[in-house]
Amino acid sequence: MAHGELSLFDLNDRILLGGKVREEHVWSYVKLSESPLSNRHHPSSKRFSALLEAGAIFEALLLLAQDLTPPAELCSFQRVCDGWVCAAAARPLSKPVKALHQTLEGAIFLTLLKLSSATTRPRIPSKQGAIS
Repeated sequence: MAHGELSLFDLNDRILLGGKVREEHVWSYVKLSESPLSNRHHPSSKRFSALLEAGAIFEALLLLAQDLTPPAELCSFQRVCDGWVCAAAARPLSKPVKALHQTLEGAIFLTLLKLSSATTRPRIPSKQGAIS
């Protein structure tokens, strides 16, 4: 990992500590997850970049979930008193993972982080806000 790049653990901690999901967080995740969206020649890459530049984080995360390897199926979003719970599973459907965050974008992002760590990377430890 290059100097200054964030790890999955760093991204997880920043968002769990109440941070808002920002463009640089999503780009760091794209690089770490080796998503095809990091390739300028990928058909969805231009649209993905435009969404992030426009601040459309929610829409960019939905596109990212589809282009992960394996793709993520966002199963549910639920508004709760402390924020949002998002559930997702890798396709073909695996056991869903869930995460809680004050914002819907944060819940989706944390869920994608957990899903990546469950399928391809060392497990991200659950902390406040992360739900198994």
